[in-house]
Amino acid sequence: MSQCPCARSTSKELAPAPPVPAVPGPAVPPGPAVPGGQKAALARVPGPDDPELGATTAEYAILTLAAVAFAGILAVVIKSGPVQQLLQGVIERALSSQ
Repeated sequence: MSQCPCARSTSKELAPAPPVPAVPGPAVPPGPAVPGGQKAALARVPGPDDPELGATTAEYAILTLAAVAFAGILAVVIKSGPVQQLLQGVIERALSSQ
């Protein structure tokens, strides 16, 4: 039984590319491409004194609160008499037409 030619590779061929060094603090301005085609600016790691640390979490919390408020307002509007009558009329017409 013969082996596939692709299985005959040396460890030198399988060595991983060197990692892009992480730079704490502000992003590095875009510069020449590093091996692998990535820009050095993609290697930004926030430090403990980064002013934007936790900003994404706060944005999601505000968005969640806004969605809950919108859902509450929508529930009040849908439960109102005129809207219920309108929806009931639409459903009755849809079910009665053939």
